Amino acid sequence: MLGDPSAAAENDRDSFPAFVRTADEIETRVGLLLAELAAEVGLDREDVLRSLAADEFLADVRADQDQAIEFGIQGVPFYVIDGKYGVSGAQSPETFTGVLTQVAGERVAS
Repeated sequence: MLGDPSAAAENDRDSFPAFVRTADEIETRVGLLLAELAAEVGLDREDVLRSLAADEFLADVRADQDQAIEFGIQGVPFYVIDGKYGVSGAQSPETFTGVLTQVAGERVAS
């Protein structure tokens, strides 16, 4: 027997604050790790922490996510070229040359 469903629901409610605290701790640790990695490549650690705390680039990330949905992106790598062409997966240099040649031709024609 699985037990009393109301007791299970009560246990879920009791554990929820611990889950939230754990998720917040994870978010904080990830932010600190990102800031450290950013500092290693020459970015200002404190500026990265400020930017993350303020969700400074959240709108840009959401726009990228929307574009990924529009393109039907299901995995990585995926390259968006000129905002309208998508190249999925690891491709040969010839594939990229073809796409870039097409984009360049379209830009010259317009």
